Amino acid sequence: MTAAAMEENRSGKKKRPATDYFPEDYVGIQTVKGLIGITLVYGLIVGAWFVCTADVWLATYSYGDLIDLAKRFLILYAVVMAVSAVILILVYSLRYYQAKSMAREEENKLRKVCRFYEK
Repeated sequence: MTAAAMEENRSGKKKRPATDYFPEDYVGIQTVKGLIGITLVYGLIVGAWFVCTADVWLATYSYGDLIDLAKRFLILYAVVMAVSAVILILVYSLRYYQAKSMAREEENKLRKVCRFYEK
């Protein structure tokens, strides 16, 4: 009984939300959250870089050069998002199936405890 309670306190609370979803739903939700975060960070980095170097860019380059620079940043953004999406899908799929197996182990421990008390 003590082992089952300690296991639930230690890892059950962290892994419980994952097991409340179907695999595709959990992975999809977590991937979207991750991609939103990556978008915000990318925007902050590009914005900070542009603010720091805006005077140089605006003074030395024409409008067409700035459009080309924006296209490069958008291509880089698409590549970053594609790579990040693949990594996030792999990571959250692994986390889901680990949580699922831990939930099964916890369930088995609780069944053993119930059988013990039924005797």
